[in-house]
Amino acid sequence: GGGRPTIWGRVKKDVPVQLDEESLSKLFEERVVEKKSAAEKDANEVDGAAKKEPLQVINRQRAQAIGILIKRLPQYRHVKAAVVSMNSSLLNKDGIESLMKVKPTSDEVREIQEAMKANPGRPLAEPEQYLLTLSSIPELEARLKLWDFKLNFSGAEVDIAEGLMDMKECISELKKSKTLEWVLATLLSIVNFVNGAKADGFDLNFLSHVHDIKDTVHKQSLLYHVVKVVHEQYPSGTDLHSELPHVHQCARVDFESMVKKLKTLEQDSNQSWEYLKVVSKHESSQDLKLQLADFLTDVAERIHVLKVIHRRVTNRFKKFLLFVGMTKDGATSAKNEDICKTISDFSLEYRTAKEKFLSIEKKRRLRDTRGRKIVDELAPGKAPQLESPKRKPVAAAAVAAATTTLLGGREKSPGEEDDSGDGLMTMLAESVMQENPGKRRRGKRTKNSKTRKSLRRTIHDQDPIMEALKLYKGDEK
Repeated sequence: GGGRPTIWGRVKKDVPVQLDEESLSKLFEERVVEKKSAAEKDANEVDGAAKKEPLQVINRQRAQAIGILIKRLPQYRHVKAAVVSMNSSLLNKDGIESLMKVKPTSDEVREIQEAMKANPGRPLAEPEQYLLTLSSIPELEARLKLWDFKLNFSGAEVDIAEGLMDMKECISELKKSKTLEWVLATLLSIVNFVNGAKADGFDLNFLSHVHDIKDTVHKQSLLYHVVKVVHEQYPSGTDLHSELPHVHQCARVDFESMVKKLKTLEQDSNQSWEYLKVVSKHESSQDLKLQLADFLTDVAERIHVLKVIHRRVTNRFKKFLLFVGMTKDGATSAKNEDICKTISDFSLEYRTAKEKFLSIEKKRRLRDTRGRKIVDELAPGKAPQLESPKRKPVAAAAVAAATTTLLGGREKSPGEEDDSGDGLMTMLAESVMQENPGKRRRGKRTKNSKTRKSLRRTIHDQDPIMEALKLYKGDEK
Protein backbone atom coordinates (compact mmCIF):
# COMPACT_ATOMS: atom_id res chain seq x y z
CA GLY A 1 0.00 0.00 0.00
CA GLY A 2 0.90 3.65 0.02
CA GLY A 3 1.97 3.69 -3.63
CA ARG A 4 5.15 1.72 -2.81
CA PRO A 5 6.13 -0.81 -5.53
CA THR A 6 5.83 -4.49 -4.52
CA ILE A 7 6.54 -7.80 -6.16
CA TRP A 8 2.81 -8.45 -6.55
CA GLY A 9 2.33 -5.38 -8.66
CA ARG A 10 5.33 -6.36 -10.79
CA VAL A 11 4.24 -9.97 -11.46
CA LYS A 12 0.67 -8.87 -12.18
CA LYS A 13 1.98 -6.47 -14.77
CA ASP A 14 4.98 -8.27 -16.26
CA VAL A 15 4.27 -12.02 -15.75
CA PRO A 16 1.14 -13.10 -17.69
CA VAL A 17 -0.30 -16.49 -16.66
CA GLN A 18 -2.84 -18.48 -18.69
CA LEU A 19 -5.01 -21.00 -16.83
CA ASP A 20 -7.13 -23.91 -17.98
CA GLU A 21 -10.18 -22.81 -16.10
CA GLU A 22 -12.33 -25.76 -17.16
CA SER A 23 -9.97 -28.40 -15.77
CA LEU A 24 -9.34 -26.42 -12.61
CA SER A 25 -13.05 -26.05 -11.96
CA LYS A 26 -13.46 -29.85 -12.21
CA LEU A 27 -10.53 -30.51 -9.96
CA PHE A 28 -11.56 -28.10 -7.24
CA GLU A 29 -15.34 -28.28 -7.49
CA GLU A 30 -17.31 -28.47 -4.29
CA ARG A 31 -18.79 -31.83 -3.46
CA VAL A 32 -21.54 -32.76 -1.02
CA VAL A 33 -20.27 -34.96 1.78
CA GLU A 34 -22.67 -37.14 3.67
CA LYS A 35 -22.79 -36.48 7.36
CA LYS A 36 -21.74 -39.34 9.61
CA SER A 37 -23.22 -40.28 12.91
CA ALA A 38 -21.53 -39.32 16.16
CA ALA A 39 -20.48 -42.92 16.87
CA GLU A 40 -18.85 -43.33 13.47
CA LYS A 41 -17.18 -39.97 13.83
CA ASP A 42 -15.66 -40.88 17.21
CA ALA A 43 -14.43 -44.24 15.92
CA ASN A 44 -12.72 -42.59 12.94
CA GLU A 45 -11.06 -40.04 15.19
CA VAL A 46 -9.65 -42.80 17.40
CA ASP A 47 -8.35 -44.70 14.39
CA GLY A 48 -6.83 -41.52 12.93
CA ALA A 49 -5.07 -40.64 16.18
CA ALA A 50 -3.67 -44.16 16.38
CA LYS A 51 -2.44 -43.97 12.80
CA LYS A 52 -0.83 -40.54 13.26
CA GLU A 53 1.17 -41.59 16.34
CA PRO A 54 4.79 -42.42 15.25
CA LEU A 55 5.80 -46.04 15.49
CA GLN A 56 8.71 -46.56 17.93
CA VAL A 57 10.52 -49.88 17.76
CA ILE A 58 14.09 -49.58 19.07
CA ASN A 59 14.87 -48.98 22.76
CA ARG A 60 14.69 -45.47 24.12
CA GLN A 61 18.42 -45.03 24.86
CA ARG A 62 19.40 -46.01 21.32
CA ALA A 63 16.67 -43.78 19.89
CA GLN A 64 17.90 -40.78 21.91
CA ALA A 65 21.49 -41.31 20.75
CA ILE A 66 20.38 -41.53 17.11
CA GLY A 67 18.16 -38.46 17.49
CA ILE A 68 21.12 -36.41 18.75
CA LEU A 69 23.41 -37.53 15.91
CA ILE A 70 20.97 -37.05 13.05
CA LYS A 71 20.38 -33.41 13.98
CA ARG A 72 23.73 -32.63 12.29
CA LEU A 73 23.03 -34.89 9.31
CA PRO A 74 20.94 -34.41 6.15
CA GLN A 75 17.31 -35.45 6.31
CA TYR A 76 16.57 -39.09 5.65
CA ARG A 77 15.12 -38.15 2.23
CA HIS A 78 18.55 -36.87 1.06
CA VAL A 79 21.03 -39.02 2.98
CA LYS A 80 20.88 -41.98 0.57
CA ALA A 81 21.71 -39.87 -2.51
CA ALA A 82 24.54 -38.14 -0.59
CA VAL A 83 26.18 -41.44 0.42
CA VAL A 84 25.80 -43.12 -2.98
CA SER A 85 27.31 -40.16 -4.86
CA MET A 86 29.84 -39.34 -2.07
CA ASN A 87 28.72 -35.72 -2.08
CA SER A 88 31.06 -33.85 0.27
CA SER A 89 28.89 -30.74 0.19
CA LEU A 90 26.20 -32.61 2.13
CA LEU A 91 28.40 -34.80 4.34
CA ASN A 92 31.81 -33.99 5.76
CA LYS A 93 34.20 -36.11 7.84
CA ASP A 94 32.23 -35.60 11.04
CA GLY A 95 29.02 -36.53 9.26
CA ILE A 96 30.54 -39.77 7.97
CA GLU A 97 31.69 -40.68 11.47
CA SER A 98 28.18 -40.02 12.77
CA LEU A 99 26.69 -42.26 10.07
CA MET A 100 29.07 -45.04 11.03
CA LYS A 101 27.77 -44.78 14.61
CA VAL A 102 24.13 -44.63 13.45
CA LYS A 103 24.57 -47.59 11.06
CA PRO A 104 21.71 -50.04 11.73
CA THR A 105 22.20 -53.65 12.69
CA SER A 106 20.41 -56.52 10.98
CA ASP A 107 18.26 -57.15 14.07
CA GLU A 108 17.09 -53.52 14.19
CA VAL A 109 16.13 -53.58 10.51
CA ARG A 110 14.21 -56.82 10.96
CA GLU A 111 12.29 -55.47 14.00
CA ILE A 112 11.34 -52.27 12.14
CA GLN A 113 10.09 -54.21 9.12
CA GLU A 114 8.00 -56.53 11.29
CA ALA A 115 6.49 -53.55 13.15
CA MET A 116 5.54 -51.93 9.86
CA LYS A 117 3.76 -55.08 8.72
CA ALA A 118 1.88 -55.32 12.01
CA ASN A 119 0.89 -51.63 11.90
CA PRO A 120 0.17 -50.68 8.28
CA GLY A 121 -0.35 -47.00 7.67
CA ARG A 122 1.39 -45.83 10.82
CA PRO A 123 4.39 -43.54 10.24
CA LEU A 124 7.76 -44.43 11.68
CA ALA A 125 9.50 -42.27 14.28
CA GLU A 126 12.46 -40.29 12.97
CA PRO A 127 15.23 -42.59 14.35
CA GLU A 128 13.52 -45.69 12.93
CA GLN A 129 12.95 -43.95 9.58
CA TYR A 130 16.64 -42.98 9.41
CA LEU A 131 17.76 -46.55 10.16
CA LEU A 132 15.43 -47.97 7.54
CA THR A 133 16.73 -45.51 4.92
CA LEU A 134 20.37 -46.34 5.68
CA SER A 135 19.60 -50.06 5.44
CA SER A 136 18.45 -49.53 1.86
CA ILE A 137 21.92 -48.30 0.75
CA PRO A 138 23.89 -51.23 -0.77
CA GLU A 139 27.27 -51.92 0.89
CA LEU A 140 26.85 -49.04 3.31
CA GLU A 141 29.85 -49.86 5.51
CA ALA A 142 32.25 -50.26 2.55
CA ARG A 143 31.07 -46.96 1.04
CA LEU A 144 31.48 -45.07 4.31
CA LYS A 145 34.98 -46.44 5.03
CA LEU A 146 36.15 -45.77 1.48
CA TRP A 147 34.75 -42.26 1.62
CA ASP A 148 36.28 -41.64 5.06
CA PHE A 149 39.71 -42.71 3.82
CA LYS A 150 39.40 -40.41 0.83
CA LEU A 151 38.65 -37.39 3.03
CA ASN A 152 41.29 -38.14 5.72
CA PHE A 153 44.23 -39.08 3.52
CA SER A 154 45.27 -35.54 2.63
CA GLY A 155 45.56 -34.40 6.27
CA ALA A 156 47.45 -37.53 7.32
CA GLU A 157 49.89 -37.14 4.42
CA VAL A 158 50.62 -33.53 5.36
CA ASP A 159 51.31 -34.44 9.00
CA ILE A 160 53.78 -37.17 8.05
CA ALA A 161 55.50 -35.09 5.37
CA GLU A 162 55.94 -32.10 7.70
CA GLY A 163 57.49 -34.31 10.39
CA LEU A 164 59.96 -35.82 7.92
CA MET A 165 60.85 -32.39 6.53
CA ASP A 166 61.47 -31.05 10.04
CA MET A 167 63.80 -33.95 10.76
CA LYS A 168 65.71 -33.36 7.51
CA GLU A 169 66.19 -29.66 8.33
CA CYS A 170 67.06 -30.54 11.93
CA ILE A 171 70.01 -32.67 10.80
CA SER A 172 71.17 -29.89 8.49
CA GLU A 173 71.03 -27.28 11.29
CA LEU A 174 73.02 -29.46 13.70
CA LYS A 175 75.75 -30.05 11.12
CA LYS A 176 76.03 -26.39 10.07
CA SER A 177 75.88 -24.73 13.50
CA LYS A 178 79.30 -23.20 14.23
CA THR A 179 78.21 -22.05 17.68
CA LEU A 180 77.34 -25.65 18.59
CA GLU A 181 80.83 -26.75 17.53
CA TRP A 182 82.48 -24.03 19.64
CA VAL A 183 80.34 -24.89 22.65
CA LEU A 184 81.06 -28.62 22.41
CA ALA A 185 84.81 -28.00 21.96
CA THR A 186 84.93 -25.60 24.93
CA LEU A 187 82.91 -27.90 27.14
CA LEU A 188 85.13 -30.86 26.27
CA SER A 189 88.30 -28.85 27.01
CA ILE A 190 87.02 -27.66 30.41
CA VAL A 191 85.85 -31.15 31.43
CA ASN A 192 89.17 -32.70 30.39
CA PHE A 193 91.11 -30.04 32.33
CA VAL A 194 89.02 -30.35 35.50
CA ASN A 195 89.14 -34.17 35.47
CA GLY A 196 92.73 -34.38 34.31
CA ALA A 197 91.67 -36.57 31.42
CA LYS A 198 92.12 -36.64 27.66
CA ALA A 199 88.73 -37.80 26.46
CA ASP A 200 87.97 -37.54 22.75
CA GLY A 201 84.31 -36.70 23.31
CA PHE A 202 81.26 -37.22 25.50
CA ASP A 203 77.70 -38.55 25.19
CA LEU A 204 75.10 -35.99 24.16
CA ASN A 205 73.03 -36.90 27.21
CA PHE A 206 75.72 -35.16 29.29
CA LEU A 207 74.37 -31.83 27.99
CA SER A 208 71.35 -32.16 30.27
CA HIS A 209 73.64 -32.12 33.38
CA VAL A 210 75.96 -29.23 32.47
CA HIS A 211 73.75 -26.62 34.12
CA ASP A 212 73.75 -28.53 37.44
CA ILE A 213 77.57 -28.56 37.83
CA LYS A 214 78.83 -25.47 39.72
CA ASP A 215 82.23 -24.15 40.75
CA THR A 216 83.20 -24.06 44.43
CA VAL A 217 84.16 -20.37 44.60
CA HIS A 218 81.49 -18.23 42.93
CA LYS A 219 78.87 -20.99 42.68
CA GLN A 220 78.48 -20.31 38.95
CA SER A 221 77.39 -23.19 36.73
CA LEU A 222 79.75 -24.93 34.35
CA LEU A 223 77.58 -23.65 31.52
CA TYR A 224 78.25 -20.07 32.62
CA HIS A 225 82.01 -20.62 32.28
CA VAL A 226 81.51 -22.23 28.88
CA VAL A 227 79.59 -19.16 27.78
CA LYS A 228 82.39 -16.89 29.07
CA VAL A 229 85.12 -18.73 27.17
CA VAL A 230 83.10 -18.94 23.95
CA HIS A 231 82.22 -15.24 24.15
CA GLU A 232 85.86 -14.23 24.67
CA GLN A 233 87.40 -16.49 22.03
CA TYR A 234 84.54 -16.62 19.50
CA PRO A 235 82.70 -13.27 19.73
CA SER A 236 80.73 -13.99 16.56
CA GLY A 237 78.89 -16.85 18.27
CA THR A 238 75.13 -16.61 18.71
CA ASP A 239 72.85 -17.65 21.57
CA LEU A 240 72.62 -21.13 19.92
CA HIS A 241 68.87 -21.34 20.52
CA SER A 242 68.06 -19.14 17.51
CA GLU A 243 70.16 -21.34 15.19
CA LEU A 244 68.08 -24.48 15.78
CA PRO A 245 64.38 -23.79 15.04
CA HIS A 246 63.71 -27.20 13.45
CA VAL A 247 65.44 -28.96 16.34
CA HIS A 248 62.89 -27.41 18.70
CA GLN A 249 60.10 -28.52 16.37
CA CYS A 250 61.38 -32.11 16.19
CA ALA A 251 61.56 -32.22 19.98
CA ARG A 252 57.74 -31.96 20.02
CA VAL A 253 57.10 -34.64 17.37
CA ASP A 254 56.39 -38.24 18.32
CA PHE A 255 58.20 -40.09 15.55
CA GLU A 256 57.07 -43.52 16.74
CA SER A 257 53.43 -42.55 16.32
CA MET A 258 54.30 -41.00 12.96
CA VAL A 259 55.75 -44.33 11.80
CA LYS A 260 52.63 -46.11 13.03
CA LYS A 261 50.47 -43.60 11.18
CA LEU A 262 52.38 -44.28 7.97
CA LYS A 263 51.88 -48.04 8.34
CA THR A 264 48.18 -47.54 9.10
CA LEU A 265 47.88 -45.34 6.04
CA GLU A 266 49.37 -48.08 3.86
CA GLN A 267 47.02 -50.70 5.33
CA ASP A 268 43.97 -48.49 4.81
CA SER A 269 45.03 -47.89 1.22
CA ASN A 270 45.21 -51.62 0.53
CA GLN A 271 41.87 -52.19 2.24
CA SER A 272 40.27 -49.40 0.21
CA TRP A 273 40.95 -51.36 -2.96
CA GLU A 274 38.85 -54.18 -1.51
CA TYR A 275 36.08 -51.73 -0.65
CA LEU A 276 36.15 -50.39 -4.19
CA LYS A 277 35.71 -53.88 -5.62
CA VAL A 278 32.66 -54.47 -3.42
CA VAL A 279 31.10 -51.08 -4.18
CA SER A 280 31.70 -51.44 -7.93
CA LYS A 281 29.33 -54.43 -8.06
CA HIS A 282 26.42 -52.20 -7.05
CA GLU A 283 27.62 -48.93 -8.56
CA SER A 284 26.18 -47.94 -11.91
CA SER A 285 28.15 -44.70 -12.30
CA GLN A 286 31.32 -45.43 -14.27
CA ASP A 287 32.67 -41.92 -13.65
CA LEU A 288 32.64 -42.42 -9.87
CA LYS A 289 34.38 -45.81 -10.16
CA LEU A 290 37.12 -44.38 -12.38
CA GLN A 291 37.54 -41.41 -10.08
CA LEU A 292 37.98 -43.65 -7.03
CA ALA A 293 40.39 -45.95 -8.88
CA ASP A 294 42.57 -43.01 -9.95
CA PHE A 295 42.55 -41.67 -6.41
CA LEU A 296 43.69 -44.96 -4.88
CA THR A 297 46.44 -45.32 -7.51
CA ASP A 298 47.76 -41.87 -6.69
CA VAL A 299 47.57 -42.64 -2.97
CA ALA A 300 49.68 -45.78 -3.38
CA GLU A 301 52.40 -43.78 -5.15
CA ARG A 302 52.39 -41.06 -2.49
CA ILE A 303 52.67 -43.59 0.33
CA HIS A 304 55.63 -45.22 -1.43
CA VAL A 305 57.38 -41.82 -1.66
CA LEU A 306 56.76 -41.15 2.05
CA LYS A 307 58.28 -44.51 2.97
CA VAL A 308 61.41 -43.80 0.91
CA ILE A 309 61.82 -40.34 2.48
CA HIS A 310 61.34 -41.79 5.96
CA ARG A 311 63.99 -44.45 5.38
CA ARG A 312 66.52 -41.90 4.07
CA VAL A 313 65.91 -39.38 6.86
CA THR A 314 66.23 -42.10 9.50
CA ASN A 315 69.56 -43.23 8.04
CA ARG A 316 70.83 -39.64 7.96
CA PHE A 317 69.96 -39.14 11.60
CA LYS A 318 71.72 -42.36 12.59
CA LYS A 319 74.82 -41.21 10.70
CA PHE A 320 74.69 -37.92 12.58
CA LEU A 321 74.54 -39.77 15.90
CA LEU A 322 77.58 -41.79 14.86
CA PHE A 323 79.26 -38.52 13.84
CA VAL A 324 78.83 -37.11 17.36
CA GLY A 325 80.37 -40.23 18.91
CA MET A 326 77.50 -42.60 19.68
CA THR A 327 77.91 -46.33 19.19
CA LYS A 328 75.99 -48.25 16.53
CA ASP A 329 73.75 -49.88 19.10
CA GLY A 330 73.14 -46.52 20.81
CA ALA A 331 72.35 -44.81 17.51
CA THR A 332 69.93 -47.58 16.54
CA SER A 333 68.06 -47.61 19.85
CA ALA A 334 68.04 -43.82 20.36
CA LYS A 335 64.77 -42.03 19.81
CA ASN A 336 64.90 -39.04 17.51
CA GLU A 337 62.63 -36.88 19.66
CA ASP A 338 64.67 -37.60 22.83
CA ILE A 339 67.95 -36.50 21.22
CA CYS A 340 66.33 -33.40 19.77
CA LYS A 341 64.75 -32.52 23.12
CA THR A 342 68.11 -32.82 24.90
CA ILE A 343 69.78 -30.46 22.42
CA SER A 344 66.80 -28.08 22.41
CA ASP A 345 66.73 -27.82 26.22
CA PHE A 346 70.49 -27.31 26.33
CA SER A 347 70.31 -24.50 23.76
CA LEU A 348 67.64 -22.78 25.85
CA GLU A 349 69.80 -23.03 28.98
CA TYR A 350 72.78 -21.75 27.00
CA ARG A 351 70.81 -18.70 25.86
CA THR A 352 69.75 -17.98 29.45
CA ALA A 353 73.34 -18.34 30.70
CA LYS A 354 74.60 -16.03 27.95
CA GLU A 355 72.05 -13.37 28.81
CA LYS A 356 73.15 -13.58 32.46
CA PHE A 357 76.83 -13.32 31.49
CA LEU A 358 76.26 -10.30 29.25
CA SER A 359 74.26 -8.58 32.01
CA ILE A 360 77.07 -9.11 34.53
CA GLU A 361 79.66 -7.87 32.03
CA LYS A 362 77.65 -4.73 31.34
CA LYS A 363 77.41 -3.88 35.04
CA ARG A 364 81.15 -4.51 35.49
CA ARG A 365 82.06 -2.17 32.63
CA LEU A 366 79.82 0.56 34.02
CA ARG A 367 81.42 0.16 37.44
CA ASP A 368 84.97 0.25 36.05
CA THR A 369 84.39 3.34 33.87
CA ARG A 370 82.38 5.32 36.43
CA GLY A 371 83.93 8.86 36.91
CA ARG A 372 86.69 8.34 34.34
CA LYS A 373 85.49 11.22 32.14
CA ILE A 374 85.47 13.70 35.00
CA VAL A 375 88.99 12.68 36.11
CA ASP A 376 90.31 13.03 32.56
CA GLU A 377 88.85 16.52 32.21
CA LEU A 378 90.29 17.73 35.57
CA ALA A 379 93.74 16.23 35.04
CA PRO A 380 96.80 18.52 35.86
CA GLY A 381 97.81 20.82 33.02
CA LYS A 382 94.40 20.73 31.44
CA ALA A 383 92.13 23.58 32.42
CA PRO A 384 88.40 23.02 32.11
CA GLN A 385 86.77 24.85 29.26
CA LEU A 386 83.42 26.46 29.76
CA GLU A 387 81.30 26.73 26.70
CA SER A 388 79.49 30.01 26.29
CA PRO A 389 75.84 29.73 25.35
CA LYS A 390 75.25 30.10 21.65
CA ARG A 391 72.86 32.77 20.53
CA LYS A 392 70.79 32.74 17.46
CA PRO A 393 72.02 34.65 14.40
CA VAL A 394 69.01 36.99 14.59
CA ALA A 395 69.99 38.17 18.11
CA ALA A 396 73.65 38.61 17.12
CA ALA A 397 72.69 40.70 14.12
CA ALA A 398 70.46 42.85 16.30
CA VAL A 399 73.24 43.49 18.85
CA ALA A 400 75.74 44.29 16.09
CA ALA A 401 73.31 46.77 14.53
CA ALA A 402 72.66 48.38 17.90
CA THR A 403 76.39 48.69 18.62
CA THR A 404 77.14 50.27 15.27
CA THR A 405 74.33 52.78 15.55
CA LEU A 406 74.96 53.78 19.16
CA LEU A 407 78.73 54.14 18.80
CA GLY A 408 78.85 55.61 15.33
CA GLY A 409 76.04 58.15 15.72
CA ARG A 410 76.50 61.60 17.10
CA GLU A 411 75.82 62.35 20.76
CA LYS A 412 72.41 63.69 21.60
CA SER A 413 71.70 66.38 24.06
CA PRO A 414 69.66 65.42 27.16
CA GLY A 415 66.51 66.94 25.78
CA GLU A 416 66.76 65.67 22.26
CA GLU A 417 64.68 62.64 21.15
CA ASP A 418 66.17 59.84 19.09
CA ASP A 419 63.67 57.79 17.06
CA SER A 420 66.35 55.40 15.83
CA GLY A 421 67.17 54.37 19.43
CA ASP A 422 63.52 53.42 19.99
CA GLY A 423 63.55 51.11 16.96
CA LEU A 424 66.79 49.48 18.03
CA MET A 425 65.52 48.84 21.55
CA THR A 426 62.35 47.30 20.17
CA MET A 427 64.36 45.02 17.86
CA LEU A 428 66.64 43.96 20.74
CA ALA A 429 63.70 43.19 22.98
CA GLU A 430 61.94 41.09 20.27
CA SER A 431 65.10 39.14 19.52
CA VAL A 432 65.65 38.31 23.18
CA MET A 433 62.03 37.22 23.58
CA GLN A 434 62.36 34.93 20.55
CA GLU A 435 65.51 33.44 21.98
CA ASN A 436 64.10 32.65 25.43
CA PRO A 437 60.32 32.26 25.16
CA GLY A 438 58.49 31.79 28.41
CA LYS A 439 61.61 32.12 30.59
CA ARG A 440 60.79 35.46 32.20
CA ARG A 441 60.58 34.91 35.92
CA ARG A 442 58.56 36.88 38.30
CA GLY A 443 59.10 36.75 42.02
CA LYS A 444 60.94 38.24 44.92
CA ARG A 445 64.41 39.67 44.57
CA THR A 446 67.21 37.59 45.99
CA LYS A 447 69.49 38.64 48.79
CA ASN A 448 72.29 39.68 46.42
CA SER A 449 70.20 42.13 44.43
CA LYS A 450 72.18 45.10 45.78
CA THR A 451 75.43 43.44 44.84
CA ARG A 452 74.14 42.83 41.31
CA LYS A 453 73.07 46.51 41.10
CA SER A 454 76.54 47.77 41.98
CA LEU A 455 78.10 45.27 39.61
CA ARG A 456 75.82 46.49 36.80
CA ARG A 457 76.78 50.10 37.54
CA THR A 458 80.45 49.21 37.27
CA ILE A 459 79.94 47.35 34.01
CA HIS A 460 77.74 50.08 32.61
CA ASP A 461 80.39 52.71 33.32
CA GLN A 462 82.94 50.71 31.37
CA ASP A 463 80.78 49.42 28.53
CA PRO A 464 79.85 51.96 25.84
CA ILE A 465 76.76 49.92 24.86
CA MET A 466 75.42 49.94 28.40
CA GLU A 467 76.28 53.66 28.73
CA ALA A 468 74.25 54.37 25.64
CA LEU A 469 71.37 52.32 26.99
CA LYS A 470 71.53 54.22 30.29
CA LEU A 471 71.43 57.56 28.48
CA TYR A 472 68.48 56.26 26.45
CA LYS A 473 66.64 55.28 29.60
CA GLY A 474 67.41 58.67 31.10
CA ASP A 475 66.02 60.41 28.07
CA GLU A 476 62.96 58.19 28.16
CA LYS A 477 62.24 59.19 31.72
